[in-house]
Amino acid sequence: MSSETEGAAVGQKVTMKDVAKEKSVSSSISVTKRLKTVAGEDILAADETFYVALYADEGCTQRVSDVKALTFKMDSVSTVTFTDLAVDTTYYIGECTADGVNYLKGQTADGTTYAAMFSNGNSVEIGLNGGNKAVEFENRFVKFPDGFYKEALLNLTKQLKSSDGEDKNSAETFYAGIFADEDYTKLSDQVSQNIVPLNLNGNSSVDAQIKVAIADGSSTTLYVTEVDADGNPVGNADSFEYDLSVDTESITFNESNKVASVTLVNQERAEDEDEDTEEEEIKEKITKNTPTPTSSVTPTKSTQTTNSVKTGDNTPIGIFVVLLIAAIAVIGGGICLKRRKK
Repeated sequence: MSSETEGAAVGQKVTMKDVAKEKSVSSSISVTKRLKTVAGEDILAADETFYVALYADEGCTQRVSDVKALTFKMDSVSTVTFTDLAVDTTYYIGECTADGVNYLKGQTADGTTYAAMFSNGNSVEIGLNGGNKAVEFENRFVKFPDGFYKEALLNLTKQLKSSDGEDKNSAETFYAGIFADEDYTKLSDQVSQNIVPLNLNGNSSVDAQIKVAIADGSSTTLYVTEVDADGNPVGNADSFEYDLSVDTESITFNESNKVASVTLVNQERAEDEDEDTEEEEIKEKITKNTPTPTSSVTPTKSTQTTNSVKTGDNTPIGIFVVLLIAAIAVIGGGICLKRRKK
């Protein structure tokens, strides 16, 4: 009896499977890299790219995956994920060049040396059932290279209030802008994100944390206000329907101040307040366009030669009456004098 039918009922065929060679659709390895000084202090990279790959051997000479880029943009942490891996297999994680050549020590553009350090080892085993694994390693730098910074944290809180000051739930998304100047004209390039979406997601408040870069031995000053999705301050927009208050509009980060918080509050305007405001604006316009009465009379040119007073004229009539009586008295007195002389 052949091996295909041995141990089976007559007419049946037995097929042997090599389970070890099957793949699991859910097998993956996530690799996270952190940047630190030799003393363990977090370092931010302004714009740097490193590379990592999976290898079949402990010496990391036989690469078995694509090379993945670990990109840092104003951040101290970066993660990549390798997917669709073979089960019942051990992989070794190695930092490498862009073309996959593994190294243990590297150099930045300015010659600063760093080393890859795996505190829990660089090997990961994918079992027969697959699964998702995670590995972390660090680069320790002997000094701050060019384009690298110390890390500070800015905590943002967004609150929404009704017109009577009570917390109000909403699904709206607001935005906080982080600027380099107090006039809010230049968004900062010293933060991990300078236009921060704040989605209330059905609540009345939401928090966000932003990483801030501080040059070694220096300081960074930031200015915070509410903006639209394009980074334009909402204080300049007539269409913004909330009153805005910011508890701290500027923060300076340095060696002794690496954590700061800013709270932005939006409060609905009362409806009658809007109506009163519109009414006041209308009254103000009317007042500006209405000439102010004056007591002085500006004489107008006339082609008439008579000095008679017209009805409705603003000329004071009483003065003319007095002058007329005085003139009659003078003329009458003159006539009487002439008669006496005769």
